[in-house]
Amino acid sequence: MWLKPATYAKTRSPIGSAYSITPEVYSCNNFLRAEREALWERQWFAVEHVQAISKPGDVVVVDVLDQSFILTCDKDKKINAFYNVCSHRGAKLCKANGNKKRLNCPYHNWSYNLKGNLVGAPFFGRDNFNKKDHGLKPVRVEVRFGIIWLNMDNNAPGLMDSLQGGPTEMLDYPWEEMDLVGRANYTPRCNWKILAENFVEWYHIPAVHPALDRFSKPHHHVDNQGDGKYVGFVTNPLTPTGTVTDLAGNWNLSPGQEELAAKAPFQFDPRNTAFFYHIFPNVSITIYPHSTYTLIMLPTNDPMRTVEKLSFLQHPGCRLAEIGRASCRERV
Repeated sequence: MWLKPATYAKTRSPIGSAYSITPEVYSCNNFLRAEREALWERQWFAVEHVQAISKPGDVVVVDVLDQSFILTCDKDKKINAFYNVCSHRGAKLCKANGNKKRLNCPYHNWSYNLKGNLVGAPFFGRDNFNKKDHGLKPVRVEVRFGIIWLNMDNNAPGLMDSLQGGPTEMLDYPWEEMDLVGRANYTPRCNWKILAENFVEWYHIPAVHPALDRFSKPHHHVDNQGDGKYVGFVTNPLTPTGTVTDLAGNWNLSPGQEELAAKAPFQFDPRNTAFFYHIFPNVSITIYPHSTYTLIMLPTNDPMRTVEKLSFLQHPGCRLAEIGRASCRERV
């Protein structure tokens, strides 16, 4: 059924009357292969926050379906991305994150610097062998919204062109000034699209997230959609709960929040609004007046298994003068 255009007619209806996609797309291996070719090998996708790879020598491994990538921060603090494959015999170079001076192949000990250049090939004295011709294979990389995006298609348009413009109001938000306060990784037993859909529907909140329901009530969720390949909505107003989730008395307003609210498709009070965005295809972003969290969803070779990265970020300017970094983290 998923091959037939008519299958998606109701899904493409106006949002008020649209239906979910046919169930096959969440579990079918044939659909997974088609999705790999049409989406993951052709489109930009989110993989990591810049805060996770901010120091020279930082190396992060990201696995997406049957591909593995290496992110590096070189000595010039430039973020690079490469296929996680040695140029000699195709061995996997890295298995874990870390901070390194070199990327060394475990098979023949070929060595690469963090710019991807081959700098060592022991016992390889062939005539006309030039190390410059055998560096790591690069992957296109862009940084937007404080997030690192990859694209395996060298002919694809840039990220913002691919997103058809939106959400532009977040471009100047001070993402790279924020601290990565906490994070957790999950491997839920479901397709990545289920996670994306779960984020953009809020009527499960009272049953599943009663604490959040007291703060961000479903009947206060309204549309905040502009042009582009994303879904935008807000909670306005937020409901005081008498806990640290309240802005008043606990936190300063996050720098950039007023500018975000002014540029958004619809105007909301920045001190009393939570902004929600799901950016195509695989990252959900929540912006509270005093903090931000994101969900990056990465598919695996099993259509019923996803790697999900939850990250909590906060600008240091949100913290009241009398609250130190340690006590701030305890309260969060």
